[in-house]
Amino acid sequence: MTCNSTPFIYGSPPLAYPASLSQYAIYNTPDPAYVTGRINVSAFANLGASTPWPFLNTNVPLNGHVCVPRGRGPFPLAVFAHGNHSPLENSTPGYLYLCQLLASHGIIAATIDVNFLNGSQLRRERRQSDRSSRTPQAVSDLE
Repeated sequence: MTCNSTPFIYGSPPLAYPASLSQYAIYNTPDPAYVTGRINVSAFANLGASTPWPFLNTNVPLNGHVCVPRGRGPFPLAVFAHGNHSPLENSTPGYLYLCQLLASHGIIAATIDVNFLNGSQLRRERRQSDRSSRTPQAVSDLE
C-alpha cells in the first residue's frame, strides 16, 4: 500500500495572511473536496495580539494536511496536532513525512494546523494545560 504522492491540503479559504504569516497561504487553495468550515474557540482561547492572524476567535479556520492510502478501505484514522513553538513558524507541513509513512501502512493520517494557539492566551479556567485548547480543535476537525 502506498500513499498518494501529494497529501491533500484542507482549509477554510479565503484568508488574507500578512507577509509575516505567508507560509500559511497554502491553506487558501485546499483540494476542492477538502474545503472546511470554521469554529469558535473563544470559550477557551484568546488569540494573541502579537501575531496578526487574519481571523478572530469566533471564526478560526480548520486547516491541515491529510494523506490517504491507495486501495480500498476502510482505513483507520490517525490525527495529530504538534509542537508548541512560535506561531510565526508553520510546523504543520513538517509532519508530512509521518503522514506519508502512516498512509503507506494503510492508515489515513492528518495533521491539524493549531499553530494559532501557540502564544495565545488560554482562558484562566483552562490554563492548566495547552492540551485543553487543542483537544476541542481536534474534535471539531473530525466532525
